[in-house]
Amino acid sequence: MGKVAKAKQGEVIISAWRGEQFKDYAMDIYTALSPVVGVPDPVQSDFQNGIFRSKTGYVSRWWSQEQRKEILRILGGRKVNEILGTPFFILHVAYS
Repeated sequence: MGKVAKAKQGEVIISAWRGEQFKDYAMDIYTALSPVVGVPDPVQSDFQNGIFRSKTGYVSRWWSQEQRKEILRILGGRKVNEILGTPFFILHVAYS
């Protein structure tokens, strides 16, 4: 995404789950989504590292602050804004 946006002097907007909010929100969110992702498996899920697993094998990662900084580093560009909603984040990067 960054390469395409940089070539066009464009922008990238990413929204994803915040790892530091995993323990407070993940099980309720995925329980509501269980018809799609399967029944949550709290034993196999990794609450420390923000990794969700369902009993059908679905896996989802919630991104830590350090990982989000790495995403920004890899994208390059200029951080326009980072919105830390609960339990997600939105990162806006521009290339000019």
